[in-house]
Amino acid sequence: MSCPSLKELKRICKDEGVNCKGTKLELCTRLLDHFQDLAELTHYAPDKYFLPQDEAEIKEFYEAKAERDNKPVFEERYKAFITDIEEIPDSPSYKEIFHQSYPGVTTLPEMERVSGVSIKILEKIYNNSNMESVYSFLIKGCDYYKYEKLAKQAMKQSITAKFYFDTLTCRCNQYCL
Repeated sequence: MSCPSLKELKRICKDEGVNCKGTKLELCTRLLDHFQDLAELTHYAPDKYFLPQDEAEIKEFYEAKAERDNKPVFEERYKAFITDIEEIPDSPSYKEIFHQSYPGVTTLPEMERVSGVSIKILEKIYNNSNMESVYSFLIKGCDYYKYEKLAKQAMKQSITAKFYFDTLTCRCNQYCL
């Protein structure tokens, strides 16, 4: 590769902010060093695109980065979430909660007898949604608030229903504080 003329080298040096004094060989060497330094310092994309793919290379990358930034290595900075450490059990369904309190009660007439809520109201909820919504309504889950007008109507119609709902606590995280 041939080196450009001295005039061209001085113009390039001036554009790049490199010292323009010296011989043609000195300027050519100085510019080559300058461009090599630039190539090492700059990227055309964010650092995340230059991450290695192997787990050992990733660890080595973060250790080198931490060393450059004078920060602790990745493992020391990472704090595990509770889900990383132990498995969180699933919460029981509305049906399971209802059957814990009232084992063997599975039909709408039986639910009417236990709760005091008229079968017409229970059928409206069942027809609009499904059986899980009926369970949710009867244990004061989220569907209780979805069908709040029906709950108030049931409590007006039956003192047993009023007593039944007054003894329950809210099981819906969306509406209660």
